[in-house]
Amino acid sequence: MLTHRARLSPLQAPTEWSLDGGLLIERRGRRERRFQLANLKRLDVIARPRRAVRLLFKPLSAVVIPADSFVSILRHESGLASFDPLLAGLIAEGAQASPKARMIPVAPGPAAAVLTSAAILALVAVAFAGLSIPLHAARIGLDLGARMLFGAILLMAIHPWLGRKSPAPIAKSPLLSRPASCPQDDETFI
Repeated sequence: MLTHRARLSPLQAPTEWSLDGGLLIERRGRRERRFQLANLKRLDVIARPRRAVRLLFKPLSAVVIPADSFVSILRHESGLASFDPLLAGLIAEGAQASPKARMIPVAPGPAAAVLTSAAILALVAVAFAGLSIPLHAARIGLDLGARMLFGAILLMAIHPWLGRKSPAPIAKSPLLSRPASCPQDDETFI
């Protein structure tokens, strides 16, 4: 019986994988899952950034077994001493129990580096857009605030005249009245 133990998260109990005959057993606390290697569809050995193996079984179930174990939030502990024998046993017994299963070593090449760089560039672009939108909104807010302040200044400037009554009409003085000999407005004279 081959066994490997790893803590998948600092907040979880350690998970233990055991290979017994043609059966892979996964235990975490009281929970236990069993997988028949006869139902194995695919086995992927992941080399980087951390070693792991991903197993896909026929009724839509998957298991990922990492080599490293969490010690604390930012610290990992290498478990290659127990992981490598379990991996060799999975490959050997998986090939016997399920000859049609695909065994694929996965190692990221230069294409993965290009994709990683593109993903980082996309994240930076999204972050830039996320920061520029509030800054643009702030600029629009400043423009709107300046215009509102200008309107307030204009209102304060005309405020003294708003409460006044209209000026009294000029009384008709006899000096301003027309003599009867003057032509009317509609008459033209030369």
